[in-house]
Amino acid sequence: TSGTLATTITFVPCFKSCYFNQLEKGRNIFKWFDFCVSSVALNLLVATQFGVGDLNSLIPVAGCSFGSAFLFYLYESVNTVQGVLIQPSFKSPLVFSVMVWFFIWPTFILSAVLSDNTNRFDFGQFPAWMYGTASCALLYSALLWLNELLYFSGCGPWGRRGYEYVEKSHNFISFVTKSTVAWLTYAFDV
Repeated sequence: TSGTLATTITFVPCFKSCYFNQLEKGRNIFKWFDFCVSSVALNLLVATQFGVGDLNSLIPVAGCSFGSAFLFYLYESVNTVQGVLIQPSFKSPLVFSVMVWFFIWPTFILSAVLSDNTNRFDFGQFPAWMYGTASCALLYSALLWLNELLYFSGCGPWGRRGYEYVEKSHNFISFVTKSTVAWLTYAFDV
């Protein structure tokens, strides 16, 4: 839904010029809005599917997801000036983004390992589709990090084709992983 909203906003006349101006500068603020909202929603979905239901656990999951997305945005912001890449790139925000993101996973793992008979799962045995949604969440973030890292390293088509290629790759990764999660959740959880 956030991806649809971010994409739709780019067609509204007052936002359209802003969108293309951002692309010329080597950034896309709408992409980061989408990434922030969708990564928080995706990680909260996975957490609740794994039986995390208390607010004291869901708030840190949302906070770590948001923090990771913000640091990822910061990585892109500090490494471009007027659409030109700074070489060598300053990788600390990316490293911290990955570190913050990994703080989400102990919540999922502990919930899976320590689950009891009080939730809807039988002795911690989760259906395969739930591991699929967790894998999609992991793949979503890992591929987006790799996409940005390849761009800022100037590797292959990311270096030759520029920011538009990063945008196309981001949209493809986002569409495939979010669609897979949506279909897995809809088909097996409803």
